[in-house]
Amino acid sequence: MKFTQFISAALFAGLLKVNAQDCDIVKNILRNLYPIDENVDCCSYALNDQYAVGCNGAVVTSLSIVNNPSIIEVPADITTLINLESLDLSNCNIQQFPYNLKSLSRLKSLTLWKNSITEVTEEIAQFPALEKLDLGENGLTSLPGSIGQLGKLTTLNLYRNSLTALPDSLFALINLKKLNVESNQNLSGSLMPFKSVVDTCNIKNTHLCIEQKGVCDKYITNNTRMPYCHPENFTEEELEGGSDGTSEKSGKKSNTAIIIVCIILALVVIGAIAGFMIYKKRNNNNTPHEKEEVNNNEQNTTLEENQNENENENSQQDNRNSGSSISIDPSSVSVDIKPLVKH
Repeated sequence: MKFTQFISAALFAGLLKVNAQDCDIVKNILRNLYPIDENVDCCSYALNDQYAVGCNGAVVTSLSIVNNPSIIEVPADITTLINLESLDLSNCNIQQFPYNLKSLSRLKSLTLWKNSITEVTEEIAQFPALEKLDLGENGLTSLPGSIGQLGKLTTLNLYRNSLTALPDSLFALINLKKLNVESNQNLSGSLMPFKSVVDTCNIKNTHLCIEQKGVCDKYITNNTRMPYCHPENFTEEELEGGSDGTSEKSGKKSNTAIIIVCIILALVVIGAIAGFMIYKKRNNNNTPHEKEEVNNNEQNTTLEENQNENENENSQQDNRNSGSSISIDPSSVSVDIKPLVKH
């Protein structure tokens, strides 16, 4: 028992130590940039449009430091936040891609939107846990072939750069769901099929064309007309619309929606029928009683009418009898007439 308590106390003390270390690191990073409250837990740090810290239990898992042009490189202390999963350094002035972050084996989301990064090298492959990479609004002119090794990548934002081509290895990404290369004005070439259908492809303000159907489920382009590389192979109807309508995912979504609507309608109809049957059954249960009451009322009314008729007949009979008792029989009347003598 004492041994168990000792182990629990040791683990708890270890967590507190990790949290203290993480907070010390975060405070050291932020105090060089902003005035902070040294007396509070770093997990409560949040300043709109400046910085925010996120924790999971006792460890720091997310850090956001944005809109600060004085940051020209990623602070070295960030590499010691070993449990960091999300890092956002948007709208700063970072000059080079932070390859030193490769030591953060749990880093899933890296947002470097609107910085001054002009090159990404083959070392990008050393971030195998990345699921989201945002390099929008930098000065990139090309992508390394090793970007295809980011097997867990689901979101890749490369909008408003100066890309001219996409590497073939990009189409080897097996989990990619969102690709945004909007406003790379000189970007041309073919958008080839990926290992699986991508949910959304934003190719607006580029010269990319779509090699075939089924590359993406939805496209964002300059107009509703599909920019196929070989439009002569498609009908006019197929060239119109924001999606090619051939991906299995689109079909599954449509079928799912139809099935859901049908189920709802069926439930409504079944509910209405059940309600009607219950109502009808209740009426049928009440009808015999109501009929019995009606019959009783009719019988009572008939009895009352018969009694009234009998009373009327008896009254008339009495009247007749009364009239015959006062009639005068001439033969039974005698008159004594005496002569009047005048004296």
